[in-house]
Amino acid sequence: MMTFLAFAAKMKWSVLNYSDKAIAFLGKNLKGKMSITKIELRPKITFKENFRVSHDQMSEIQDISYRYCFVANTISEEVKVQINF
Repeated sequence: MMTFLAFAAKMKWSVLNYSDKAIAFLGKNLKGKMSITKIELRPKITFKENFRVSHDQMSEIQDISYRYCFVANTISEEVKVQINF
């Protein structure tokens, strides 16, 4: 969330609201220890009235946000993001 919002602010996107329905999956990691093995993020982003973002623009910021995401870079398994706007 914070990574996305930082990049959105840098691009001067008019984000009105951001909420997420994150789901974490527990399992054994490569060392056989219990850990979070997968996270699915389903953020819902609302922009100010009359502000539009194309699917290409959203895909680009999603890729950038994922690359710099603290959570995605912390766990050793999968982080899946599905942005709804």
